Amino acid sequence: MKYILGLILLSQLLTNCSYRTDKLSQKGSDLKNMSYADSLWIDYKSAMQNQRIDYLIDNSLDSIQCVDCVTDSNNLSDIYDSKYIFDNHLKELIHLDSLTNDYSAFQNDSMIFINYTIKDKKSEEGGYNLIYIFKKSNQRYLFSGMTTTP
Repeated sequence: MKYILGLILLSQLLTNCSYRTDKLSQKGSDLKNMSYADSLWIDYKSAMQNQRIDYLIDNSLDSIQCVDCVTDSNNLSDIYDSKYIFDNHLKELIHLDSLTNDYSAFQNDSMIFINYTIKDKKSEEGGYNLIYIFKKSNQRYLFSGMTTTP
């Protein structure tokens, strides 16, 4: 009787373990399909939304572009000290209420572009693109700014 009960418990345990393994390996394959650009963006986006300023500064160039950050400035290039932007204009850098919309990522040898297509009835073309840019520096891709295009 002990052996039968033991076999039943063992079979249940093995069934549960193999089911869990299948689920984990499925999730693992999804992670394998994620590009470097996607994983970089997910981490960076999370840091912006959670206001992790130290992470943002460590993973950005010293000067970054932000087209919507400082509107009362005479600076025509929209390039600012990254620490200043993260400390004072993070909301404008994020640009949207949240970055949960679908995006596309493009990576080449020197840059990564994260593109959000934003539908907007007020825009002449019916929308615009919000683009986050990372530039390669010393074998790392560092955030270099945000821009919008019609």
